[in-house]
Order: sequence, then C-alpha cells, then structure tokens
Amino acid sequence: MTKSNSPRFGRPLSVLYRLPAVSVLWVLLSLLLAPAASAQRVVAVGDIHGNYEGFVEILQASDLIDDELRWVGGDTRLVQTGDVTDRGPGVLEAIDLLRRLETEAAAAGGEVISLLGNHEAMNVLGLTRDVNPRLYERLAVEGSELRRDESWKGYKKWRKQRSRQRTKGTQPVPDDDAESWKTAVPVGYLEFFDAFGPEGEYGKWLRSLPVVAQIDDVVFLHAGIPPELALESNEEINEKVWDELARYDSCRQLLLEQGVIWETSDPLDMAREGLAEVAALRQRLIRAPESAKEPLQNTLDVLTTCTDYRDWYLVRENGPLWFRGLARWNPADGLDWLAQSLRRRGAAHFVAGHTPRRSGNIETRFEGRAILIDTGMLREVYGGRPAALEILNGEFTAIYPGERVPLEVNARGVPAPSGSQWLGPDGDALPFSSSGQIKDFLSQAEFVEAEQTAKGINRPLKVLLEKDGVEAYAVWRNVDKEGQRLQLKSGRMIGKYRDSFRYEVAAFEVDRLLGLDRVPPAVLRRYKGQLGSLQLWLHGVFDEEERREKDLQPPLPLQWAQQNQMKAFFDALILNFDRNQGNLLIDERTWKVWLIDHTRSFLEENSFEDLESLKRCDRKVWERFKNADESTVRARLDGILRAYELDALIKRWDVLRKHFEELIEERSEARVLFDAVTPVVRTGG
Repeated sequence: MTKSNSPRFGRPLSVLYRLPAVSVLWVLLSLLLAPAASAQRVVAVGDIHGNYEGFVEILQASDLIDDELRWVGGDTRLVQTGDVTDRGPGVLEAIDLLRRLETEAAAAGGEVISLLGNHEAMNVLGLTRDVNPRLYERLAVEGSELRRDESWKGYKKWRKQRSRQRTKGTQPVPDDDAESWKTAVPVGYLEFFDAFGPEGEYGKWLRSLPVVAQIDDVVFLHAGIPPELALESNEEINEKVWDELARYDSCRQLLLEQGVIWETSDPLDMAREGLAEVAALRQRLIRAPESAKEPLQNTLDVLTTCTDYRDWYLVRENGPLWFRGLARWNPADGLDWLAQSLRRRGAAHFVAGHTPRRSGNIETRFEGRAILIDTGMLREVYGGRPAALEILNGEFTAIYPGERVPLEVNARGVPAPSGSQWLGPDGDALPFSSSGQIKDFLSQAEFVEAEQTAKGINRPLKVLLEKDGVEAYAVWRNVDKEGQRLQLKSGRMIGKYRDSFRYEVAAFEVDRLLGLDRVPPAVLRRYKGQLGSLQLWLHGVFDEEERREKDLQPPLPLQWAQQNQMKAFFDALILNFDRNQGNLLIDERTWKVWLIDHTRSFLEENSFEDLESLKRCDRKVWERFKNADESTVRARLDGILRAYELDALIKRWDVLRKHFEELIEERSEARVLFDAVTPVVRTGG
C-alpha cells in the first residue's frame, strides 16, 4: 500500500472541510489609501518547493548573495512568500539559507521576511501528502529504523486499547498490516514530526512566520484575501493563524498524553478521535461527582477549541493560505472587491504566489493591483523557472536568470499620498521638508503677535512668527515650577514633581531620536526676556475629547491601535504622568495622532507603573531605540534636562530595552514588532 492510497496518510485537505465549524472573526480595519513608495529596494521571491539550486540562482541574479552564498544585498528587504517546503528535494537547504540570511541581512541594514505558505502549514500540522521522500532520508539518524519498529509495536497496542475503550472502536491491527504501515511511515518519518513539531528546529521557526506583511503600499502574502476576509487587518490575520497553531499544538499534546491519538496521527485522526473523546467527556461530566468535574471540564474546553478545522485559516479553501482568486477570478468580477481590500489596508498592490503561472513569467492582473510571482521554479514538476520581483522607487521589475523585464504596473483608482503635514495660518503647506528646517525657523523667526490660548492649565501663548516672508503659528510656554503631591484621575499619587517648559523640548528631541514623529518640533526660545519653549502650532486637528463627544470612529482601526501602542511606549519612556484627552491631537485628514503638552514628564524615577502592558512596538522605532547609545542621548538632551532627569531617562531606556528584548525572545520578533500603517490623506467627505 502506497502513502497516497493509505486510509491514514496523505488525505486531501478537502476532507477537512467536511468537519463542523468554529469561526472566530475579529473584524477591524479601514477605508483608506496608499502611502508613498519607498526608496528602499524590495525583492520578492515566490514558491520554491525544495528547488534549492533555483533559489540560489535567483538570489544571485538579484544581487542579494555572492558566490559563497553570503548576503551582499545591503539594506534590501527580501520577502519570500511561502511554499519553500514540499515536492522538491532541497527543502532543508532552502530553509537553512533563509534563516542564515535573516541574520546577515539584518547586520547589513537589510531584512529577510519569510511568510507562511499552505505547504508550511501542512508540514507543521503533520499533513505529509507532498513531502519529498528524500526529506525523510535527510532527517533519519542511526537508530531511526529501530525507532520506527518500536512505534509500530506501540501503534498496535494503542489500537487495541482504543478498541476496548470505545463501543464501536477501531479493530486491532493484524500483523500482516505491518508492511503497509511501514510504507506509510518510512524511516525518518518520526524524525520529521520532531523537526517540524513545536519544539523542533524547523517547526519553531515556521510557527513564528507571519502570513501577511506590508511594506509601504505593497501587501505580500502567499495566496490572497477573499472578500469575506477583506475587513480583517494584516495583523489580525497573522494573530489568527498563530492562535490556530498554538491551539493545534496544545490539543495534540493533550490527546497524546491521554492516549487518544498515536505519535503518527495527523489532523484528520485528531479530529476523528478528538470528537469521539469530546462526546465521551460530556457523558463522563454528567456522571462525575462535583470534585472531579473541573479537570474534566478543562480537558473538554481544550479539545472543543481544536477538533474542528473547517474554518481554520490554516486549511480553509478560501483562507489566506489557499485562496486562488487573485490568479483565477475574472478581473471584471473581482476588481471592486480587490480595490476595496487594498484601500482598507492603505495599499496599492497585492504580491502573491501559490498558483504557478503557466508562462513561467511574473504576471500582473486586476489592472496592476495583483502581481503574481509563482513562476513554477521547480522545473521537474511545473516546468517554470526561478524569478524575483524587484520594487524600487515605485518601479516594478521582473528578474530572471540573465534577464530583467520592466513590468507595466499601474494602480488606477489608488489615491495619491499626502503632501506636507505642516500648514500655515492660511491652510497652505509650509515650505519645510524636515523637522530640522522647522527647528531653524522656530529658533530664528520674529514674534509678530501673541494671544492667550483657550486651553491649557498653564495658559500658554499662541504666537505668530515670520521669517523671510513665511508665517506660521507656534505655542510658547514658560511654566517652570515645582509641585508637591498630585493625585491623577487614575488614582495614582505623584510626590515631588516639576512642571517645566523644558520637557516640551526634551520630549521632541526624544521623539526625534526614535523616529517616532508624533511630537511637533520645539525649541528653547526667549520671548520678552523670558526663556520658554516654542513649538509649532498644529492646524486642522481635533483632540481626543472632541472625538469621543462626537463619537468619531477612526477609519483605519489598525493604524489607530498602533498609534495608541506607541503613545504608551513613548509616555513610559519619558515618564509622562499627565496624558489626557486634551493633549492628543488628531489630524482630521489622516487621523495621525500628535502628542503635545509634556510639561509634566521626566520624573526622577526609573521604574514603570505597568511595564507588562507594553507588548508591541513599531519595528523602525525599535531598531533606533535599541541601537541608540548613551552618549548620543546625553548629547541631544544636554542643557535641556537636568543631570538627575537625564540619568533617570537613561535607566528607563535600559529597562525598556531589556523588556522588549525578552519579549522578542519569548514570543518571537514577528509577534512583538509591527510595520506601522502609514497615515494617509482622507479624500471625499
């Protein structure tokens, strides 16, 4: 009996769709539009399927690795869209190369992003239908054959035991089935389960991979996002798949420990045996005394979360790992859906693999909104060739060995990115392209007029500035006083503290060090002989208090959530103990959140009130944060903060760095760091 004919192994995934459903949908996301194209080079490679030589060939053709297979791509970002595994013989070599290049690229300022494909999902779930037999040979070690023989003996005992436990159980296995079982379980098969299991070398890495990644206005994924999932954010889809993997692993471990399944059981066995166990547990719960109900209920709760696979993104036919609409749907029927899905991600293009192109070329569909990069590089199966997609300065180029072909990629209907975020008194854009230019303006412009502001406990001044014909408003503060004991709305009691204009400038400089871009530029400046802080005035904004009063909902919930996460990160770092709804300003065009009024910050403390609540961080901010050296921080803030305030900031910096390093080690980088959704201009109503 061959594996493909075995009643236990190699069944098509369509069987899974006949099982009952558990559906967990957390709908977020958005409406809006496309950010500007990045000047950083991006290269994407589609399905590899064990063609290690072809993978090396296209990486070299893309100038990413040298003859010794070392990273030479500098700050290029390489995206591999999944299906490294199955069918071809070089799966382990390709994975090992990707994992090594992750480290080498990061050291050079670049990045390697590997995505989870449907075949990786099959491997970690133990669905071995398409595994190349040479992979088992590669994983086999001395003693593997003996281990397989022992597993066969254990399997026979397990089948007999299960038959006794169930009224209509499986019949004992006759000895003449040994050969069939061993055909289905070749030498090295058990080692495959180890290597791709939750604690295995390859399994751990695969379980950390995201399903969707977005770089500027391009969304990368393995297959596609069907209409019914269009409202789900990239982050939600990733979290859903990671949750499914964790639930599967927990369920499998529990069923193994209780003898419900055997070590070679796949998800189909788990579903069948697990459902039977759920039914038995429910009967036992009815008869069990109260003292025994809790552990039975706990077991039942675990099993009921993972014995139903039909709606799992890992296996569902229209899930993000399996959907083929980008490759097969009629553009006339799918264009509106695709454009809407992109708008809700603030994106212009999907880049996906999964469905080999018969032409062996990278192709575009849906008026350039979909770029399909699976060129069937495993020649002996698909007859294609290695290929890569290059994105640079908004230009898209197909790369083949010895050939580069520019692609006609437009994105009709995708709105243009925003212009200047800095506005003058008349609402026109100010002629500044950087915060450094605004600092120069604030430091040198003349004060034309001043008036008291309507808000603010310290009654700052709104002043009109002018330099070389350019006019702009700014806010000037000169509060600088000590306070004794202050109870916040949260109930927290603050002892000795200082309320100082200096902290406005310090907050901006820290924001600038991090590349956070949430604090308007501010400088120290004298007005009428008094030293204070001068900060650019923001036009076209409303505060959080007004948003709540009018029940205004953010058009891009993921962007909103990410901004809140970074607000918490920033406030923890500078120890801002007076954040309130009035000092969160929201740009009415882009819903970008600005952080103002930091006069009550930078306490002489190095501890945190709720460090454990800080669990996510913008990837770019994190890179700058972790790499910032103490001398740079001190030099930037010298003359603004007092020595003891600066010492406390440095200590908090170290505590936060250690906290996130531990989080990344524990949960994986993909689960802790995110790529920020770029705020974009709202058009129309």
